[in-house]
Amino acid sequence: MTAAEPQCVRFVLDGETVLAPPLPPTTTLLDYLREVAGRTGTKEGCAEGDCGACTVVLGRPRAGDDGIDWRAVNSCIRLLPTIDGCELVTVESLAAPDGELHPVQQALVDGHASQCGFCTPGFVMSLFAHYLQHETTTRESLIDALAGNLCRCTGYRPIIDAGVACFGLPVPQRWSRADAQAPPRLAALRGCPWRATGIEAAIAALATDFQPLDDLRASAGYRRRAAGNLLRRFQMESTARSLRTHDVSVQAASA
Repeated sequence: MTAAEPQCVRFVLDGETVLAPPLPPTTTLLDYLREVAGRTGTKEGCAEGDCGACTVVLGRPRAGDDGIDWRAVNSCIRLLPTIDGCELVTVESLAAPDGELHPVQQALVDGHASQCGFCTPGFVMSLFAHYLQHETTTRESLIDALAGNLCRCTGYRPIIDAGVACFGLPVPQRWSRADAQAPPRLAALRGCPWRATGIEAAIAALATDFQPLDDLRASAGYRRRAAGNLLRRFQMESTARSLRTHDVSVQAASA
């Protein structure tokens, strides 16, 4: 980051650090992926965070150890500045360079778990996040993991079956659980911290683009300030977690 690039949003994608071009702070992650990055595998369905077609996975250093926390998020309601300092994984990221599918993808293919296919990328990414988070699974935990994904073709049974089956497939050469926690990934994220500039850009957008209700419970101005303060708190807590993790690593290395 240079003085000439104070507002750049920086994140890791496919092993490379990406500096997003100057964009309105209200740009969603979905719009960036489809219209700027050309990653059209991520779909827009409801644009309200309800259907899951836009699901991607974000990684961030975990507090208290040398791990990375991976979570599925709705890119249609995630503002681009809020992924500053994260590793971003899209559906295009999963297959190996030789074209070998990730176990999540292969299980969906083997189980004929896609009908019209529009929702499939979102299901893939929700299942992928679940795969990274668990060594084994149950149908009940899979149903919870997929609660934010809708299939309008009513194809849930083969999708859930595929989610169970993927845990029994061979470990992939790319995006295994070990690969997802590899030290180079963590090092890249620690070199890509959440910065206050990204948060302030998002807060500036709230002043003009966020029109909350103005009623007896709270004024519109109060709600706007509260939203901005929540963003600042998230940035500060994330920074504190990263510093604590760094201190633990330094102490362990010195011991």
